[in-house]
Amino acid sequence: MPVEEFGKIDQTFALFCAFTYLRIFLLIYCACRFVSSLRLYVSHIVGYQRLMVEVEHKRRTSYSSDNDEHEALLMQVCECE
Repeated sequence: MPVEEFGKIDQTFALFCAFTYLRIFLLIYCACRFVSSLRLYVSHIVGYQRLMVEVEHKRRTSYSSDNDEHEALLMQVCECE
C-alpha cells in the first residue's frame, strides 16, 4: 500500500470518529431534553389528576346550613359575583 493511502485512511477514520462523536453527543443532548420535558409533563398530568380528585370530592359533599364551613364558603362565592 502506498504511503498516500495510509493518510487517506487516517483522514477518513478521523472524520468517521468526529461524526460518530457528534451523533452520540446529539443523542445524549436530545435524550436529556426529552427527560426534562417528560418530567414537566408528568408533573402537570399528576397535578391535573389531583385537582380532579379534589373537585370531585367537593362536588359530592352535600351542602349543610348547619356547617359553618359551608356557610363561609357560600359567602365567599357570593362576594365574588
